[in-house]
Amino acid sequence: MEERRKAKRMDLQSTITVKRIDNGKDEEVSIDIKDLSKSGIGFDCKQELEEGAIYQSSIVIWTQEVIPALLKIVRKLDRGENGYFYGAQLMGLSDIDKFRIAVYEVIGVREEDEEEDD
Repeated sequence: MEERRKAKRMDLQSTITVKRIDNGKDEEVSIDIKDLSKSGIGFDCKQELEEGAIYQSSIVIWTQEVIPALLKIVRKLDRGENGYFYGAQLMGLSDIDKFRIAVYEVIGVREEDEEEDD
């Protein structure tokens, strides 16, 4: 798969419920977040979601702060019985929330470097 990420993604294990907002239906699904950057998110989901769909979310980061964001589904990988893996673009993030995620990225990189030194 072609790499199209605009920023380095860091692992973030979290399960959240997202709500679709672009089709007028009251559709909520649970997703398992796998990675996060200030421009995108990767997650697993048992339900099939439509590429281009937009979901409202509240992402809980490592400090337990909640970051509200819109997720636009940009790619989908079918994993058979295990559901789907999705890539989504983060939309509507404030500058402060982008900064919080960027700090998370820096902390994660430093922890990886320290583990390699051991």
